[in-house]
Amino acid sequence: MNARPGTTPGLSMSAAQDTSTRLPGKVWFVGAGPGSADLLTVRAIRVLARADIVLHDALMSDEMLEWAPTARHIAVGKRSGGVSTEQRFIDRTLVESARHHAVVVRLKGGDPTVFARLDEEIDALDAAGIEWEIVPGITAASSAAAAAGHSLTRRGVSRSVQIVTPRLGRGEAQTAHWADGLSPAATVVLYMAGQIAGDCAAALMTRGFAPETPVVCVHGASWPDQSVERTTLGALAVSGLTVDERPVAVLVGAAVAERLRDAGSTWPDLLRYA
Repeated sequence: MNARPGTTPGLSMSAAQDTSTRLPGKVWFVGAGPGSADLLTVRAIRVLARADIVLHDALMSDEMLEWAPTARHIAVGKRSGGVSTEQRFIDRTLVESARHHAVVVRLKGGDPTVFARLDEEIDALDAAGIEWEIVPGITAASSAAAAAGHSLTRRGVSRSVQIVTPRLGRGEAQTAHWADGLSPAATVVLYMAGQIAGDCAAALMTRGFAPETPVVCVHGASWPDQSVERTTLGALAVSGLTVDERPVAVLVGAAVAERLRDAGSTWPDLLRYA
């Protein structure tokens, strides 16, 4: 029987040990967060400590994988423009791993429920009658905001957060429909947009976002070499972003404007939304 939200309030030591005594095994979808090993949840660490096998995304640090010291580690990451593991292979490997191991961890960057192809992998497990459970992680929007020293919302300025990716799946035609419904009154967070950040900025401006709208681009949030780049939509549309190997999150909206140090300064009326 598959896990359902709220059915497991916590993973105790005894619960993990009970899981390891029966076959077929159970698959745990564990959120690795933005990359820093000390940002894992306690539950995630407990599951990893008992893992027999860990299928992990790209860019997992050695320190992160050390939480699973006795497990076999298999890299199944996907990288835009680089070598990527076929989703069908991941699905098959999860099923076969659970048939031979008691505790299988699918370690996903960020949170498993956000742009992580979670449903496809769950469908494969359901079809095979294999139990699974989700362990949440810190998603890129939260980690990038923390790295830049911002709240994603601001009273009287931004009352909502919209998370979106312009990235296409295989066989999908390139359009700007990903930006439909996004609001200049919200804080918009773009995932997997680094290589096409300039095009994304242009698409947002055609939908009513002002060129002066603040943009914060966070590369490698929580990693030792993280960096924060501040710009505006208009400037980003012209210059784009310098792409590197680190993941990047693009935060757009008045809530991420650089703080004014002069106590007498006011927020530009252009960027104030009631």
